[in-house]
Amino acid sequence: MFSTISGEISALIGMAPNFGRGADAFASISEIMNATDVEQSLGNHQPVEIAGDVEFKDVCYRYPNGKADVVSDFSLKAERGECVAFVGASGSGKSTIMNLITGLLTPTSGKILIDGKPLEEYDLQSYRHNISVVPQNSILFTGTIRENITYGLERYGEEDLQRVVEMANINEFLKDLPNGLDTDVGEHGDKLSGGQKQRITIARALIRNPKILILDEAT
Repeated sequence: MFSTISGEISALIGMAPNFGRGADAFASISEIMNATDVEQSLGNHQPVEIAGDVEFKDVCYRYPNGKADVVSDFSLKAERGECVAFVGASGSGKSTIMNLITGLLTPTSGKILIDGKPLEEYDLQSYRHNISVVPQNSILFTGTIRENITYGLERYGEEDLQRVVEMANINEFLKDLPNGLDTDVGEHGDKLSGGQKQRITIARALIRNPKILILDEAT
């Protein structure tokens, strides 16, 4: 009897770390369930499509508890079809400007205009349907090249797919793959090189025909 009880106690002690992890997970879930929205989209302008004109007017941004502005009195006008490059050292505000354009951050002062209308007047979900972002670190999902490019699209044309494959220079390595666009990329794209993965993420952005395309150090 004693050996049975001691064995059960030992088993419970062995499970203690799992109980701890379970409690931590439950606490994390509770925080998410009880948290307020990360952002509030106060605008109600819901454009089906924007032209793509972007203007910064004396924009400043300072992170919460920051001692200085990361972006200070920044003004810029980029018209539709125009290509603008931001060059600077790490921490100079390039990513902050990207997050301001996408509406992930709100200027501390100044205005951001999209097609001449203040960004805060837009419904952010509708506005972001017109934007594609290629992140610095390419993110691929388990599946084929085709599935990764068209991920999230309800429908697409084969001509559109071939167009973005050519624009992103995927054809350069596609001809060497056994199944072409239907080649499996592996888990997180581990069967491909970094450059190949980046071209696929660029094609994924292009096939959505964005009016504003943002490349975060996509060389």
